[in-house]
Amino acid sequence: IRFKPEIIFPNTKWDSRLNNLVFNLGLVEMISYWKATCSPEIIIKAGFLDNEQIAWWKDLLLQGLGEFFYTNKIDFTKEDLVKFVINSNGHPGGGRSEKKLKNRDLILVGGGKDSAVTLEAFENKNCLMLNPTIAAKNIAKASGCKNPIIIKRTIDPKLFELNKQGYLNGHTPFSAYLAFISTLAVHLYNYKNIIV
Repeated sequence: IRFKPEIIFPNTKWDSRLNNLVFNLGLVEMISYWKATCSPEIIIKAGFLDNEQIAWWKDLLLQGLGEFFYTNKIDFTKEDLVKFVINSNGHPGGGRSEKKLKNRDLILVGGGKDSAVTLEAFENKNCLMLNPTIAAKNIAKASGCKNPIIIKRTIDPKLFELNKQGYLNGHTPFSAYLAFISTLAVHLYNYKNIIV
């Protein structure tokens, strides 16, 4: 099964120096699809991870899916639960972009009271929203955020079809997802800081 999730960052110009950020965003996105089967191998073809990076991603997967493992009665302590296999001729991802970012803040708005308080605390109202709810849009508008950056994420409908058929489902590490998507956003839109 080939999944094709979609993420749309509006009004951007692509810069190949961001490839490593996109690769890592893809890895965190992958967790939502991996959990349907808990495949014993995650084969990486689109980039390269060294041993330290593999250990980090495996830790995020195991620690970030605690509720999922509990709900589905999966023993996440098994040594062979998942193995990362690098099947590319790539080199370690280039790390940080050398682009100098403007010293300004981008506030992540989810629509809850934390968003409202954070927006109230900052004079400049530069907002970032992912698939915003009506509450998020209303809070941004009420706070004076005139031109929010709205990122659209679409989960492949095939995943929902599999869940209906009885494939595994549960929570993923969404905070980690927000961290990766926000990091890419600050580079795309030239902000030095993301405020959550």
